[in-house]
Amino acid sequence: MANNLLHAPKDTITVYDPQGIPHSFIQAEDQFIYEITKYNDRDDCHAVPLPGPKARPGTPIAAVALGNSGGIRVYYIGEDNRLYEMCIDSRGWYSGIGSSRFGYVAPGSDLLYAMARVKAGGHVHLKVGFQSANAPQNVITEATFWNEVWHNELVSISGNSIR
Repeated sequence: MANNLLHAPKDTITVYDPQGIPHSFIQAEDQFIYEITKYNDRDDCHAVPLPGPKARPGTPIAAVALGNSGGIRVYYIGEDNRLYEMCIDSRGWYSGIGSSRFGYVAPGSDLLYAMARVKAGGHVHLKVGFQSANAPQNVITEATFWNEVWHNELVSISGNSIR
């Protein structure tokens, strides 16, 4: 794996779990997304590839931590130009249901963001923004997750092209 991380990645994102442990996500030269985590006070870091498909070269990466649950969600664009959701919780890493709901990203778009809010009772609300291949130009698709279901909404913006 050391040979896969020779160059600085285009995109890196770090989120912290409830114990304050950082979880950084990068795209390596083999095009997989890796989680880099430091579990102790020494210099020991662990780099583990996420079990999802390869990413598009230079993909943007978005990630959110889900409060005290310890869960993390990671979003990236695959080499097939689909938007993927990878999840980790007490069950380990798995593909989230968003992977089958988001669809394709507009060719060449690097727009990707994610937000999370954990409400009373542990109810999770997620929002993932991207430019869908099926949406008009200059329109952002926001996929929102509440009541255990993903919903897609179009958000118009004025001004210059976001491509």
